[in-house]
Amino acid sequence: MVKKFAIVAVLGTLGLLWVGPSAAAVPSGPQGHWTATDRVDGSDLQLTIGGGRNPQVTLRDNGGTICGPDASGELMAVIARGRGVRTGDDVTVDLTVTCLSSPPTTVAVIPVTFSASSNRMMTDSTGQDWAR
Repeated sequence: MVKKFAIVAVLGTLGLLWVGPSAAAVPSGPQGHWTATDRVDGSDLQLTIGGGRNPQVTLRDNGGTICGPDASGELMAVIARGRGVRTGDDVTVDLTVTCLSSPPTTVAVIPVTFSASSNRMMTDSTGQDWAR
């Protein structure tokens, strides 16, 4: 019994003792990476909100309705960027929307507020739901 205890103590000290599944820490509030399925056209959305009081916000859409179809008839990819203002669990930002055509074309500046309701769920002012 003493040998078993000694082995467990050594493994635990070395960090080699598995005690169960671990989950990566989830940032609190709106900071971090978010995903969604566009409720309008079904495209994939990726959102990154930086840290601090004035976070950088980047939204990627693999097929944005705002840009329309490309020459092949597929919706063009979109990137929208801006620097926001964080107040509690909300980030308000004017997103400059650029269609990734050739050449890229800026088509709009859209004000959006992202409101985190938990560490894993968020809604924006357009009604889009986001998750981690």
